[in-house]
Amino acid sequence: MDQSCQEHVDRYKFVYSQAPDVFPHVGETGVALDERKGTASVYINVNAAGQPGGVATQGVSLLEWRRTSNDGTEAWLCVKHMAIKGLQDIV
Repeated sequence: MDQSCQEHVDRYKFVYSQAPDVFPHVGETGVALDERKGTASVYINVNAAGQPGGVATQGVSLLEWRRTSNDGTEAWLCVKHMAIKGLQDIV
């Protein structure tokens, strides 16, 4: 399912609203943008602390975006989101 940037942000807000003690911290980010093709790859490192049992998780996400045009209005849609869960620590 393709998602607009706002839909993507809203989904994250909903997920974290269900676990108010979990605090996500965005670490490093990177973007590979190809204006000519209308594509972008976004890399995000995230740490999430405050999980049950004092567990903190780390993960890396890759989001693939595509620029679209509908009725003369351009928008970026997330067409793919891959996440790799990393290490867990007891804090």
